[in-house]
Amino acid sequence: MVIWDGQTVQNAFGTTADLTIAKRLANREPDNWQLSGPVNSWAEQLANEILPLAHEAQSRLEFSRIKIAPGSVPGKDDIKSGRASETKKVHGQFYADWAAATVKKEIHKGGWRLAALLEQILWTHLCNPASHKSSKLGLRKGVGEDLTASRNEVSAEKLGSCA
Repeated sequence: MVIWDGQTVQNAFGTTADLTIAKRLANREPDNWQLSGPVNSWAEQLANEILPLAHEAQSRLEFSRIKIAPGSVPGKDDIKSGRASETKKVHGQFYADWAAATVKKEIHKGGWRLAALLEQILWTHLCNPASHKSSKLGLRKGVGEDLTASRNEVSAEKLGSCA
C-alpha cells in the first residue's frame, strides 16, 4: 500500500468531488500537453518526460529504516515500514507542496492526452469500419454524460475528416 500517493492527490485537489475536478480540468486546456508524431511513439515520449520528475522527487527525499517483509512480492507488498524525509527545500517549496502541484499538472495533462488517444482510436475505427466487427461505439458526450452512437450517427465532422 502506497500511502503518500493518496495524500499527494488529496493535497492537490482537496476534498472536492471527483466529477467537479474532472469538469474543471476538462474545461481548461493545460500547457504543453500535446504529444507529437505517431500514436505508437507517445509512450516513449511520456516516459522521457516523466523521468526527470521522478528523479527530482527521489532527490528531494531520503529513505531510511526501510524494512522488507519476508516472502513479500517486490513492488506490491514488500515494504513493511520505513521513513521518507525531505532532504531539501527547493526554491522555497516543501516537497509536499511541490508534489501536489506536480500531480495536479500531470493529472490535467494526462486527461487531455487520454482524450487525444481516444480520438485517434475512434478516428481509426470510424474511418476504417471494415476492419472492425463492432457496429456500435460508446462515446462520451461530456464529463458525466454517456452517448452511444452507431457509426452512421457519428459524422466525420465531429472527429475530423477521414481523408
